[in-house]
Amino acid sequence: MDESRGGAPAAQRDALRLLAAFVQHSDNSPNNQRLLCRPEGVQKDASGRTTCTASLMYIEDLGSTFGRGNFWHQTTTARGNYREWSRVPVWEDGAGCRARLKPGMREPTLKDPVVSEAGRRFLADLLGQLSDAQIRDMFAAGTIDKRGWPSPRHYKNNGTIDQWMQAFKGRRDEVVNHHCPS
Repeated sequence: MDESRGGAPAAQRDALRLLAAFVQHSDNSPNNQRLLCRPEGVQKDASGRTTCTASLMYIEDLGSTFGRGNFWHQTTTARGNYREWSRVPVWEDGAGCRARLKPGMREPTLKDPVVSEAGRRFLADLLGQLSDAQIRDMFAAGTIDKRGWPSPRHYKNNGTIDQWMQAFKGRRDEVVNHHCPS
């Protein structure tokens, strides 16, 4: 993704990596990511060679998020697990800018990403725009507090909408209040 050729700026790419760690996108295998060209960016030269001047990079499948990534990619740990997500730190390295993201063993594309100060600040600014009502609505719409579990021993992993909202705000504070060395 070359910015001079229509790719996103480095800060935005870093912010996407940090967002993946923020939500604990632990199943970040290649089939869950997409890179495409916006229609207005498709260019053909005289020889018929096609290039792209407006690429778009995004995460397509966020199924294993809001938990804690682990090697065995256990769905009871990696997906919608308040107990785990509220305890896992955003930063692997408190002094630097290495975010914590431990993917499963299925072809991960991202592990403990290192981000720039510009990327951290870009995401912090976006997260800071979310109101409490918007954060609450996000978790309520996803009915995350009503997640079904395979056995009663996993019920302790559920959180209320208010607990999820507070965990989100705590993680947001970690991003906002952290500063990356230049």
